[in-house]
Amino acid sequence: MGAIILLALSVSLDSLSTGMAYAISGIRIPWTTKLMMAVLNGCLTFSAVLAGSYLGQIIPERYFQLFGGGVLLALGGRTLWCVWKKRAAKDYDQDGSKVLEPWEGLLIGLTMAFDSMSAGLGILDFGSARYAFPFFTAFAGVAFLTIGNYIRINIRCINAIGGFLLIGLGLFRCLFAWN
Repeated sequence: MGAIILLALSVSLDSLSTGMAYAISGIRIPWTTKLMMAVLNGCLTFSAVLAGSYLGQIIPERYFQLFGGGVLLALGGRTLWCVWKKRAAKDYDQDGSKVLEPWEGLLIGLTMAFDSMSAGLGILDFGSARYAFPFFTAFAGVAFLTIGNYIRINIRCINAIGGFLLIGLGLFRCLFAWN
């Protein structure tokens, strides 16, 4: 269960940097938008876990572990690439109201759910604990968006930590698959 929680925290760290970026920009994210984003993330991640479970009946577990590790390595590498390229968070406040409405949060929610969905496909070997992963990612996303409103640390540092955690988890999974 600890690995599931660590994985959920790792794929959700972009929510922290998003919350911080919007707070710095003076854009408020209401609870309705945060909850909509969490439900969207949880549902999409749960569907990815179910799809992974189905594929696990067809694909041998060893290959699934390698695939999952590869996905985590790719997510971590992409995160570090974005940190290195100094890519900023996109502004989804389309109407300029300084409030991220639920319909505006839908796009950012889909973007943030992509990492969780990718990871959810590759966690077949976590047994029944994998079904808790969507809950933890949804909860961590809301928590990190909220915390992001109150802390002021280097956003690139937070993203880099998430990237390194994902790479570490990916390497561990790939090495574990060979044993």
